[in-house]
Amino acid sequence: MARFFPSTADSTVLRTFVGDILEQRDQILSKLNDAERSQEYYKDRCTKLRAKMRELRNQNEEQLKAIQRQLEQCRAHQVEKSKGRSGNGVECVVCWENLWQVAWVPCGHVCVCVSCSSELDVCPMCRGDALMKLELFFP
Repeated sequence: MARFFPSTADSTVLRTFVGDILEQRDQILSKLNDAERSQEYYKDRCTKLRAKMRELRNQNEEQLKAIQRQLEQCRAHQVEKSKGRSGNGVECVVCWENLWQVAWVPCGHVCVCVSCSSELDVCPMCRGDALMKLELFFP
């Protein structure tokens, strides 16, 4: 059986070919390493973003609960104020802060505090002209 011994030219071509293949292999490995590093970076970034989203969702839920509590308090306060309007309460119908202490003559409505009555010339309930305002004193 005859052995094949490559010529010098064939050997040079072969070395060049092998060298090119090794260079391509190194480039592919380098790109693969870059891709793995990039994958790890984005994986870490996604994990951090998910954690931030959970944190923001929790904050939003807490803020929503706080707003709901405030809304409930406002509704309860509004119900209390409406009781005053219907005659069950004793708050001034003008400022809703002070107790009513003034009676209007001749209509007889008792619905405003002293400070608000000093600024009015008509009864805020019936819009009737006030001939006189009587300050009331309750025990």
